[in-house]
Amino acid sequence: MERSFLVVTSQRTSCPHCQQPLQQAKPGQTGGVSAQIIAEPALLKAWHLSGFCPASCQVATYWCGFVAFRVPRDKQRCTWRKEVDLPDPDHFFLNSRLGLATSWLRRWRYRMFAHRASFQGEGALLRLTNTNVRYHIRHQLRDGWAREILCQRAVEAGAAVSDGLRKSVLNASIETLIATNWAWYEPLMFARRRAQMEAAGDRQDILAIDGNCKLHRRTCGMPFAEVIASPYLNKLLLRGCSAMPHGRDTLCCKHAGDRDRPQQPRAEQVGRHRLKRALHSQGDVCHLEIQMQGHGGWQPACTVKEEALAKYFASQADRNIRRRRERRVEARSQKWAGFRPRRAITFLAPWHSIQPRQTSTCSTHKESAKDAHAAARTAGFLFAVTESGLLLDVMELIGAESLSQRYHFTAQCAHRLPSLRCIVHDDSCHLKAMCLRQREGSPLAERLANFERVVQGGLPPKPAAEQRHFEWLPNRNS
Repeated sequence: MERSFLVVTSQRTSCPHCQQPLQQAKPGQTGGVSAQIIAEPALLKAWHLSGFCPASCQVATYWCGFVAFRVPRDKQRCTWRKEVDLPDPDHFFLNSRLGLATSWLRRWRYRMFAHRASFQGEGALLRLTNTNVRYHIRHQLRDGWAREILCQRAVEAGAAVSDGLRKSVLNASIETLIATNWAWYEPLMFARRRAQMEAAGDRQDILAIDGNCKLHRRTCGMPFAEVIASPYLNKLLLRGCSAMPHGRDTLCCKHAGDRDRPQQPRAEQVGRHRLKRALHSQGDVCHLEIQMQGHGGWQPACTVKEEALAKYFASQADRNIRRRRERRVEARSQKWAGFRPRRAITFLAPWHSIQPRQTSTCSTHKESAKDAHAAARTAGFLFAVTESGLLLDVMELIGAESLSQRYHFTAQCAHRLPSLRCIVHDDSCHLKAMCLRQREGSPLAERLANFERVVQGGLPPKPAAEQRHFEWLPNRNS
């Protein structure tokens, strides 16, 4: 064993079932593996030694911070199911061969904020400074940071949440973990941010709402795949699939199966579609209409079988994304990628409604052809910021920065802050028009409709099409 190697073991010393002392593996023997620990300022090498029960009362191996249970399968194969067990205060191990130092995890959150660091850049830096760093390290850094944060917040949420999370935090994918734990994680983090706002003495009657499209990621190209409930408005929000595509595929695993499903013989095929309202009520069946091939009339999408509708949308999305990829490769081969003309019709152009833009003559809306991304990806995040710059609330924008998603987010902020009466936004003219149309849906929608838009003062005069509307103020007699 080299002198520079650390030795890390489990903090558990006895079997939790039979209470016998655990047998400890030795370096270089069975049960001891050479591990890498990502730390600062350099990568650490360590011997990761496991412990096991001599009575074999439970087929388990105890590592630093987690325990691995052996699950037998067919043909004499087995898999290992990992659970968090006595977390180590200095290290967080994703598996037996890779761990992250707690000091690195603490500094990383500040580096992402202050230095605009990224997992890709950190992985490239680690590979340049040390050739022994494992491949795909950036994905492992991302997974380790997210899983460790979930474990910390689960402890704050209570024993019931923590006990349920420790069985899946090292096995499930990041997307699955976020989806299953978002119900308790998001309210917990909002309560923490609101406590920070109250401690800073910020006003609770005014918020600034704006988006940042730079922080985007790839998503599945399947449109109209998710229905988000908005209980404050008594509405349903229709948006695209937010799951990550599978590998280099255009769609996620679920919708790729809809695309590859064989067409039934003599089955009617969907020819066209149109979206009338992305934000619709429970009984509205005409928010999405389709036209069958060979027919001239429009009919609600619910009148068609789900298999045929899913295959139509999946095939359309797959074809559009692959066409964009081919054009991008062709443009790069011809070395004029920076000078290629913009297409009038983008990928998301047929997926969103044009009705909100018809009520206003200004050009501050976020659903034009130049604002809609030409690929299946997110449009960044929508932030609610207090007067001192604290991020109070955040929502990921799927597809484009659509008016329906912004209205849903504004209603959520108004519900969480009953004293809120002023919203600062750079497209409040269209948002105000939507609030007026939706005012009869709920008491909160009526409250939002009473907000008036005010053009920011102190700016030089501009044409009406270029004016930016910033504030809403409620009706006041004084």
